[in-house]
Amino acid sequence: GNFNTSGFQKYEGNVTLGSDTELGATTVEFADGVTGNSHNLTLSPTSSLIELDGIQLSGVNELTIGGDLALAGNLDAQNIDIQGNTTLLGDANLTATGTASGDWSTASLTNTVVTSGSAMKLTLSPDGRHAYIADDNEGMQVVDLQHPSGPAIVGNFDSGVGNALDVVANATHAFVSHLMGDLHIVDVSNPSSPQSVGNVSLPDMGLQFGGTPFGLSLHGDALYVADGAAGIHHVDVSDSANPSVSETFGTGATFFGVTVAGGYTFAATSAGLKVYDGARTNVATASLSGNGDARSVVVSADVQTAFVANFNGGLDIFDISTPSSPQLLDSYSTAGLGHDVALSSDESLAFVADGPNGKLVLDVSDTSNINFVGSHATTGSDTNGNVYDVAVASGDAATFTVTNKSENDPGKAGLDIFSSVTQGIMFGGTVDGGHALSTNGTTSFAGVVGGTDSLASLTTVGDTVSVGGDVTTVGNQSFGGEATIAGDTTFTGDDVSISGLEGGGFNVDFSATTTTIDANSYSVANVADLTVSGDVGLNGTIATTGNQSYGGDVGLLGNTTLTAGSGAISLGADGE
Repeated sequence: GNFNTSGFQKYEGNVTLGSDTELGATTVEFADGVTGNSHNLTLSPTSSLIELDGIQLSGVNELTIGGDLALAGNLDAQNIDIQGNTTLLGDANLTATGTASGDWSTASLTNTVVTSGSAMKLTLSPDGRHAYIADDNEGMQVVDLQHPSGPAIVGNFDSGVGNALDVVANATHAFVSHLMGDLHIVDVSNPSSPQSVGNVSLPDMGLQFGGTPFGLSLHGDALYVADGAAGIHHVDVSDSANPSVSETFGTGATFFGVTVAGGYTFAATSAGLKVYDGARTNVATASLSGNGDARSVVVSADVQTAFVANFNGGLDIFDISTPSSPQLLDSYSTAGLGHDVALSSDESLAFVADGPNGKLVLDVSDTSNINFVGSHATTGSDTNGNVYDVAVASGDAATFTVTNKSENDPGKAGLDIFSSVTQGIMFGGTVDGGHALSTNGTTSFAGVVGGTDSLASLTTVGDTVSVGGDVTTVGNQSFGGEATIAGDTTFTGDDVSISGLEGGGFNVDFSATTTTIDANSYSVANVADLTVSGDVGLNGTIATTGNQSYGGDVGLLGNTTLTAGSGAISLGADGE
């Protein structure tokens, strides 16, 4: 329960939690251990700090330190949030065990990114690092989902030829459709400055104003465009600088969405679900429940089932084991407007962008018996807006929705991020103290590390680490996952080893006796100037927009490519 005192609280023996617990006092001290029994623990100092000297804490779900922390020992919890400054009294080991409960009935809104346009569609980069949003009159927005200060817009592309309606992406390019029938291929290798490298005008098919490219679907070098009344275009994008329309097929309906699987093309249309064979013959048209428009279609991995967003509200599921004869298995009707559908990795859950009804979560493990799991209102970007699109992160860790503007609240539209996974270690202030610190799990440092009193060493294991300022240690620094920085950053230590670096357009300086920059597992990219003063070992592709300067011996740990954009590369006098 909650225990508040006007003075201090000190616990000299082992503490066992019987329920979620909050302790409030001028100072809270633990001298031994804490056994959490899967409960939450919140420690809130009213005037001083939390002292955990020699602590052995385990089994806690959410550990929240609501102020400054003096720490030595081991913290093991699903999520660790230290909101003040941290001072190490001794060596400290922090582990975020995380939980992927998969319970989307209670998933929480974790972040919101408001856009300046009217968000229509979104897609995720293959590595899950960025979200690309077709933001109507504001073009395509690029959102960094792992920005140290939280998801944020870092780039924009506006073709100037029409409102952006949809976007899909591969590892290097985004493909954006526009209201005036124009398709642009955008180089997103530098997310802060996306550039068009090619475009093609879609055929108008005899229509006065041409079609309306509502939906895109990318399959290797083939891009399929659901172009409203103009049908489906197959666009060859093998040469990004010179895309070309290979063929157009489909008539008798307005085409909103399209996908290709098992040699067939499945289209979401005003006439329902349309199926085309390899010869582009319309072999079937299946009506939706309530004769609603089909707005989006997803096909199961085994090409036996089609999941269709019904504009009358909700979801329809079809058996397509015989593509020429789709059979309705079940439907889930709502008062919303079904715009899009996405599936969990095991295809047991369907996430439906249901317009004013928010995002639906439906259990589709039995495709003949859809069951409601939960719904998520768009409390982040716009409480009155329409959810137009939905995407699911790798491993089902999060879902992403975009919300269109509403008449009641026209100033808000954008991206909402929901999660059923808790895993992370957050240092909300500075970290100091001449001792060793190690973290295991996604780690975020909001302030300077070792700025006043250098740490003995720093080790992060797994996932990503966000660095909000300079990092200084007397001994070694080892970053096991990709690091991101929030500004010009200097890493100072004896031996500094980093596995991937997202520079965010900032300068990076390694001031160490030896430095290892390994870009094999994670990329090193978007760094402005890179300076390494000591000896260095390199591996992989290391890309900067400005200069690269290596002052000591350079050793190659594997195949290595150095790319300096408009800058210069300066190598040390010796090499290996």
